[in-house]
Amino acid sequence: MRKLIFILQAAVCFCLVSRAQNTGIYEAGIIVGGNTYTEPSNSLNGKVIVKAKGQRLELTSAFVKTFKNISASNVCGGYMFYRIYPINSVPTAFNELDCELFSNINGGRPGFQNQLWQNNSINLNLAANLDTGSYVFEVYYAADASANYSSCNGFPTLTMKNGTEYFKATIVITAPLDAQFSSFFLRTNNEIVFIDWSIEQVTNDLQYFILEKSKNGVVWHVLDTVGVNGTTYLYIDETPYLGVNFYRIRAKGQGKNNYSIDRRIYVGHVENIVTIYPNPVHRNLRFRMTAVIKGKYDVVVYNSDGSRVSAQTISHDGNDNYVTIPLPVNLAKGVYWLVLYNSTEFYKRSFTIE
Repeated sequence: MRKLIFILQAAVCFCLVSRAQNTGIYEAGIIVGGNTYTEPSNSLNGKVIVKAKGQRLELTSAFVKTFKNISASNVCGGYMFYRIYPINSVPTAFNELDCELFSNINGGRPGFQNQLWQNNSINLNLAANLDTGSYVFEVYYAADASANYSSCNGFPTLTMKNGTEYFKATIVITAPLDAQFSSFFLRTNNEIVFIDWSIEQVTNDLQYFILEKSKNGVVWHVLDTVGVNGTTYLYIDETPYLGVNFYRIRAKGQGKNNYSIDRRIYVGHVENIVTIYPNPVHRNLRFRMTAVIKGKYDVVVYNSDGSRVSAQTISHDGNDNYVTIPLPVNLAKGVYWLVLYNSTEFYKRSFTIE
């Protein structure tokens, strides 16, 4: 974090007014727990995010959209600041996350240009080391701007806040259930999926189980709810996805949660499974290689004209983990192709840059 940021708070507010004609922030946002919160619409304000102790709360992306008078001013950086502290406690210092220039966007006024500053590879667990209790989650956004076309100051001079306050949500960390999973398995006959799980013992605070399902292991939805009936359970998913399926189980009771591990299983003939997420893509290309043979692969990105815009080699360990590669700055909007290949394998997927 830059040491001058707090000393310059008064100057920041002044600069925001004095430069309002030439530079500014018109939109910003973050992705937390798979949900997007976009400002200045106060989408974060008033939200209550509940997690069991030990459960992850991922901050995965931040963006800042700025405008500038291209003949008289400049913008050289975008930033997101956040802090988490216990309710009714003294606020802690803000943490800084930098956003790099992703693209220029056509401005709405003659002589003005909009820019997107993006950090799409944060992967920060906001709930790490948080004990049970309630916490304030505060966010604001900033940009490094100058009235001089050829220079910037090297630190944020414009801010986007909720008036004079910060964008604010509440994070509640609950105690985990006493109920502990002792097993969790999947099996299939290539038409339906059998979900088996067991717990060590039935506890007083356990009320029911929530079965969750996903195509990509990132975005989950509720498959069904199962009541408590002993320590061993079997559930049949009669409509699995063709290809890869991810499952997890959430034990629920009295405001507490306890998650099983995530498991995956393949249904039907699985081939050429490369999943790009998110899509449209921003600064970084993030993809999962599912059921792909272990080995080294050439990773090449082509534009719609067939021209190569990026190339590198990766080592794939045979697991279904996500791979993130940076894309060149200032790629034009449009459709692009991701191609992965080696001497025996070939995979191809399209994605969009907006």
